[in-house]
Order: sequence, then structure tokens, then C-alpha cells
Amino acid sequence: RFPGEVADKVRVIHVGIDPEVYRRLPAPASDPPKILCVASLRPYKGVPVLLEACRRLLDEGMTFHCEIVGEGPLRPELERRIAGLGLAGAVSLLGALPQHEVTRRLGESAVFVLPSIVAPDGQMEGIPVALMEAMAAGRPVVTSALSGIPELVEDGMSGVLVQPGDAPGIAAALKRLLEDPALRLRMGERGREKVDAEFRLDGTVAGLTALIDQHAEPADPEVVDLLRRAGLDGAGVRRVHRRMDSMVVEALAAGPQELILKIQRSRPGESRPPLERARHEFEVLSCLYQRFAGESGFGVPRPLRLAEEVSAVVMERCQGTALDEIVRRGRMARGAEWEGLLAALRRAGGWLRLFQRHTQAGHHGDFWPGNVYVDRKGGVQVIDFEGYREGLPWEDPAYFLVHLELFFAWPGLRRRFAKASAAFLDGYLEGDRLDRAALSHCLASKARQALARTDERRQRRALVSILRRAGAER
Repeated sequence: RFPGEVADKVRVIHVGIDPEVYRRLPAPASDPPKILCVASLRPYKGVPVLLEACRRLLDEGMTFHCEIVGEGPLRPELERRIAGLGLAGAVSLLGALPQHEVTRRLGESAVFVLPSIVAPDGQMEGIPVALMEAMAAGRPVVTSALSGIPELVEDGMSGVLVQPGDAPGIAAALKRLLEDPALRLRMGERGREKVDAEFRLDGTVAGLTALIDQHAEPADPEVVDLLRRAGLDGAGVRRVHRRMDSMVVEALAAGPQELILKIQRSRPGESRPPLERARHEFEVLSCLYQRFAGESGFGVPRPLRLAEEVSAVVMERCQGTALDEIVRRGRMARGAEWEGLLAALRRAGGWLRLFQRHTQAGHHGDFWPGNVYVDRKGGVQVIDFEGYREGLPWEDPAYFLVHLELFFAWPGLRRRFAKASAAFLDGYLEGDRLDRAALSHCLASKARQALARTDERRQRRALVSILRRAGAER
């Protein structure tokens, strides 16, 4: 233990999981019953101890099948031990499996076991996530009274704790649970309650962010006041983006819930006052949110309310990464990262096609990679609709391609841009014919607009090149 002076400065925030993923798993019905172990095949996981326990169970006449999910350097040694102990028909090394397969096997298992030890080099567990997942699935666990594990597993309540390396103790605990379905059910329910109460990801994240907020520098009083007036009093400020005509505040509210407060501000020569711009964007977002509701993987952030007092829209934060960041990282990459960029561009094109289908003559007005967010599963959300209006079909694709080309305005990237733009158009056209004349006309118009707004030499050269090509194609 730390001395009192140091211990007072330490706060423990547990890692957490989403228990909803495991809540609806069926009761195991396999015969013989399955024992599941999910562990990397490394010394500190104690898998050899589990093999010895399985041999004891067989010697006592128990029927079962033990599945071990995981990979690692001990695999050859474990294969030899399985053969030497005569466990070939009772124990299977399944190797590494994707998460959905692990979840499925949790649903088939009667008991979960993790026989962790302290390795010769001192390596040991913290609180294994695999134990949390098993308990969230309502499975009783047999594991070691080691390190932080007793903070998760209550001996005799949600599982059985044994001393590290105690093969007879593991065998006895497994036998007791395999022979008593009612005990398995009680321990499984208790384990589920424990994870729900103390190891939910949303709860642990809220605890961490609250702790950070206590020690963070005080937020800008102006921003705190804007949040209060927008009905977000007490929300934590994550980041503030100040623009010429707006302020965007990333905030974390209770729940935790990641929110965006977009505040419109007066600007020289503005066509509409801030409240009117905010109201327009809120109405457009609300309409699009409903229209995209049935489109899997495509949409806009959910608008929550119009904060009229501060001329702002409160909305949920987009999931995923801004496409301009994906382009910057992937434009010179190879392999999976480059293919991931092309896939993201196709999905962005697909979103725009759906947007135009849902709005008929709708024009986003600022459809560039920085306003497009793509998540790991390919889901796309788009932001910034204050400039929405009726327009020509090729205006938004042309605007996007002009800005996309600026990311490739470097020597040697011309062919890469050709592939990137083709990927975007492939998603946008979805097999329809490309209207080159209409696209060239809009490219020239959008390039002129961009040229008037930039003084950066490389970008100006790229935009002039777009104008020349567009003129030649027309």
C-alpha cells in the first residue's frame, strides 16, 4: 500500500464495458456442458494450471468440453501438454477469434474460467476485461484471488476465487458449478448486477471525465455562460472552435452525452441575422434526421433543441472521424489505410446521393471533407447545414472534388487524386452515367469561388489547374 500522503492523491477509475452487448445471450444448452477460457497464451494467464484441472475433472468422471480462445507464444507447449495429459477430446485451443465469435461462445458456455498467476518475470493481471464480459453475460466465473480481480469477483457470490496456481482448487470449483445449475444461475445474476453497478463503460467514463474536470483549467467564462443560457449548465467543455461567423463548443453533459453547441454570430455583410441562421439550420437538421431515419449507416447528428437566447443549435456529436483527417493520413499511405480512405470516399458519395434523393433540389452549401464524418463501420454523418438551399445537382459533388483535390496538390499525387475522386464519384453515381459537361461547369464555378478566398500559392496553382481542365472539357 502507498503511504497515506500518496494514497490520498490516487483515484481508481476502473476500465469498463458495454454490458448491453451481452444481456440477451441465451441460457447455455450444450451437452456436454462447456467451460470457456478467453486468454492470451502467455505465462501470466495460467493456462497450464487449467489443463491440470481438466485432467482432474476427467479422472473424477466429469463430462465437459473446455474451449480456450486466444493465441500466443505458449501454444506449442500447450498442445504438447494437451496430448500428454490425454485431453485431446476434452480441451480445444481455438486461437484468436473476433469479438462476435467470443460473444457467441460465451452464450454457449456454462462456466467461465481464468486461472491467472504471477509469471516468473513478475507480469500479472489487473482486472481482466474477459471476466467483466463473462459476468455481463450472466456466467459464473472461476478465477484467481490475485491483483485487482477480487474488486470485480466476489467469492461465493458472483464466482469462485482460488489461489493462483491451485489446479485442485480450480477443478473443485468447476465441478461444483457444473453439478449445480441453480448455483450457476444465482452467481451469474449476481455477476451481471456487479458489472452493471460498477463496471459499465458509460459510468466509468463519466467518473474519469468528472475527475479531469475537477483539475482542468477553468473554462472561458463566456463559454460557460453560453452553455448555461443554452440549457447546458454544468456540462464540461471539451473544445471550442471560434470562427468568423460562429462558435462551436464540444461539451460533455451528464449521462455521459457528447454534445455540440453551434452558436451563430454576427458577421460583416451577413445576409441573415444569427438567430435566423440558427433557426434555419435547426429546421433543416430536424427534417433530414427524420428522412435519414431508415437509411442504415447514413444520417446527420440528432438535433436536440434550438437555443434561441444564444442563437444556437444543440445537437449530438457526430460519431467517427472527420473525412479531411482521414484524407490527410491516407493520401500517401498504402495497403489497408489507402483502401480505407477510398472506402470512406465512396461512402461520402453515397451519402450525398441519398441526400439529394431525400431533398430533390437540395444543396448542402458546404459539402467538403471537413464536414463529413466516417466511423469504423463505414457510417457517415454530415454537419453544417446553415447554407442549405435549392441548387443544381452537380454543385455539391463539384464543391467536394475541388476541396478534395487541394489535399492532393503535391508532386506525385496526381494519380492518387484520380483514384480518390473516382471512388467518391463511384459512390455518388451508383452506376448512373456521369454528366461530364454539368460537372465541368460546376467545377469551374466552385474553383473560382475557392480561388477568391485563398492566398496560399500551392492551392492557387491547383485551383487554376482545375479551371483550365474544366474549360477544356467544356
